[in-house]
Amino acid sequence: MRYYDYLLNDETYGIDETSYMERKELITALEDLPDDFFIKLRHLQPQMGCLNMCACCSQSSKGETVCWTLDRIRNVVAALKFVSKSRVLHNDTFLISTESNVHRAGVIFPYLDNDVGYYSLLGEFIKIVYENLGVKTRISTVGFSRYNNILNNMHKCINEPERIGFLGGVRVSLTSYPIGWADKTNFSREEYIQDLSNFFKIYRPYFDMYKSGRRKMCVELRYKPLIINGMVQIKEIKKHMVILIKDKIYISINEGVSLNEAKIMDAFDNTIKLTEHSEIFYYVDIKKSNIQMKNIDLLIEKLKNGCYKNYKKVIIYKLCNSEGEYFAVNPQIESTGNYGMNIYPKTPKRHFSGYLITERFFLNALLQYKLNKGLKPLDLFKNAKWEDVNNVIRLCKNIAEQYQVENENYKSEYITHEILPIIEGYSKALEAAQYPAEVFFDPDFTIDTGVICNLGRALNEFHGITEIKNAPLTPTHERNYGKFNSSMTKEGCVWRISIGCDNTVIIEKLDLSLTATVDGQCVFSKTIKLRDNDIVINAHKLNTSYLIPGQRRKNVNTFL
Repeated sequence: MRYYDYLLNDETYGIDETSYMERKELITALEDLPDDFFIKLRHLQPQMGCLNMCACCSQSSKGETVCWTLDRIRNVVAALKFVSKSRVLHNDTFLISTESNVHRAGVIFPYLDNDVGYYSLLGEFIKIVYENLGVKTRISTVGFSRYNNILNNMHKCINEPERIGFLGGVRVSLTSYPIGWADKTNFSREEYIQDLSNFFKIYRPYFDMYKSGRRKMCVELRYKPLIINGMVQIKEIKKHMVILIKDKIYISINEGVSLNEAKIMDAFDNTIKLTEHSEIFYYVDIKKSNIQMKNIDLLIEKLKNGCYKNYKKVIIYKLCNSEGEYFAVNPQIESTGNYGMNIYPKTPKRHFSGYLITERFFLNALLQYKLNKGLKPLDLFKNAKWEDVNNVIRLCKNIAEQYQVENENYKSEYITHEILPIIEGYSKALEAAQYPAEVFFDPDFTIDTGVICNLGRALNEFHGITEIKNAPLTPTHERNYGKFNSSMTKEGCVWRISIGCDNTVIIEKLDLSLTATVDGQCVFSKTIKLRDNDIVINAHKLNTSYLIPGQRRKNVNTFL
């Protein structure tokens, strides 16, 4: 028997009883939800979990994925279509996600705790939600294996002329954390780079049509945090505020300085504007200056009298997170880059002190090179050559060598082992995919986001300067997801409908202002149990059908 209720646009001949009953059950559940669910539906997620197992995963995804079948995608979308049409005043173009505050109306995200790039039904999903709900789909991924014919063909299909307009953005996340980057027995960094290049090659039609941008196509670079643990002391010496940390001394230029807690002024201003005025400090490197800590009084007198010249001037703000105060040194990005750090003293809640280097080593080299060419930081470098890209990489290497000469070996080693491999791999992938070299310099395509955020599993990467999961650690993190005035706080509440374990569909209301909390964003949850239908893939099933990016495959050396 065929049923002719709750149909999708292409179901001319009706649906079978199993699909009909499942759609009816989903519709019953959706009808109990407020109108806000349809208006602010942000995540429509047909896949859960991730096989990449990144140590910095914001959602702590396990090495397993659960995926909707095509039937289940169709049933969920049909239920959304039926209920949304009768419940809210919808846009002429799309039925859901019609208003999401500062978020993108008419665009849904099929990811949160997963990598949708290797979901084999992504192409069908994008097509179905566009043709029936009117919404476009934004995708984010660390890539997929080029040895997987199914995925190759699926992603190529997404980029065909009749489907490419269904996409609402493409983001590649590039870090050193996926296990495919590891250069271990079963994985190869070179393979990873070639897989990334294959992704760029397939998505070249989308780039050519929509160009670069966070809402178009971009690559976001994230790095391992560089933490130096050590005792932090805050003192007043000769009426000057003094911050001591290992071999560094910061001395306020003015007397009687008392820093007030600064907060983010504008959550959408990337330049990091803060509510309180900064104070100017002398910065003196003890190792380079051959100064004893016990002689700080004398150092202050020499600085005031102009008798001591071996210093730099920096600006410092005081901020606070859930563990207490910390100090941001040079947090803004200037025309020549950023040379910042954050200092974390012990507090009743913060048991380990030290500092986090936020200096943007790659970005500094990139901006310096653009400046040498007469370009401003946000200018496009039109007609750039790959030799220009190689020159930036060489400049980055020179910076590492200079830090070695200056006895800052920790910075030199960090650039050599953490920054350069990512940048060199990224440039190789772009060049092999025959992208123009200018995209490497395009701030809307190559987006250097700095160190990873303290979210999910990333807590362990910060070596004790925080012991609280999800606590923002820098002004940039405060702007992104802090509780007071961040982009997530401004966005407010959104909704998510996703696959769950054991053949369930989960509906959640997420309060994004709670991101910087241990308990997380979920303030409402509803589970719908359905028939057995979902696909489960775990790490033990990694084979020729489910390779992850960077995984080796013998006797195959070319793109498929």
